[in-house]
Amino acid sequence: NNIKSVSDGCSFDAAKGTVQIPAGVRKVTISLGKEAPKPSVFEDVQEDDWFCDDVAYVNEKGIMTGLKETVFGPEAELSRAQFATILYRMAGSPEVTYSDQFPDVKDGEFYTSAVMWASEHKIVTGYAATGLYEPDRSISREELSVMLRRYAAYSGQDVTADSDLSSYPDSDSVSEFAKESMSWAVANHMIQGADGQLLKPQDQANRAECAAIIHRYAKKIKYIDWKNIFTIIWGVIFIDYNDKRPIYEQVTEKIQTLILNGVLESDSKLPSVRSLAMELSINPNTIQRAYSELEREGFIYYSE
Repeated sequence: NNIKSVSDGCSFDAAKGTVQIPAGVRKVTISLGKEAPKPSVFEDVQEDDWFCDDVAYVNEKGIMTGLKETVFGPEAELSRAQFATILYRMAGSPEVTYSDQFPDVKDGEFYTSAVMWASEHKIVTGYAATGLYEPDRSISREELSVMLRRYAAYSGQDVTADSDLSSYPDSDSVSEFAKESMSWAVANHMIQGADGQLLKPQDQANRAECAAIIHRYAKKIKYIDWKNIFTIIWGVIFIDYNDKRPIYEQVTEKIQTLILNGVLESDSKLPSVRSLAMELSINPNTIQRAYSELEREGFIYYSE
């Protein structure tokens, strides 16, 4: 806890983390001190490192893991396989079917499902000249921005924001295919100038930079851990087929519970109709009707 003090007449039990309030007291003032940072689980990530909070976030959310149990490898270059896996985890690691569309992506690798999923949704592509994906190839900062913007579009996010890159001395080094994505990433403060405000689009992104970019993206769009949310939804939205109410009413009621209990935060994005229907094995029309009812009652809204 980080409680510093409480109103006169009240007492704070630090051991139990509780505040004792005498009978008749109607208003209690609690002052909070600065919460102590959690120690890093990685030996190569220190509390005063600029990327410490970013690494802690992506690790806690299960988006990025260490190269070893106690080694994150912040300076290690990020590969195309690793970044596809990161985006795949952010999407909830949906089930996919393997295909040999890329000769260098074999079945059973740690990144196989991620690449299959990302390719299916046009988030990643192979190299036109060779038809290869090149999973071990280090990803550049501009390539990372392209894949992240495609992921944002896939997730239903607004990707129209842009920024004038001409203020950066090395803006001419941004590849044509990446200009729109780099502009979007800079406009949203996900990619920031480095070493005297240089974009360094051709530089290889390292794992610390990736953690920071993903953390900034998550703050921008209020990232939801869909894998965890679907687990919660499975536990909450239990369809009682003995209930005389229509199924859509049961789904509506359960989602209202998730919203009212703060599991689904304000302005967060709900699963798509198709995704939730597949997870719950329910007809998509039933989910659509539940969403329409939630909108009518003011629990959810549709954004442009």
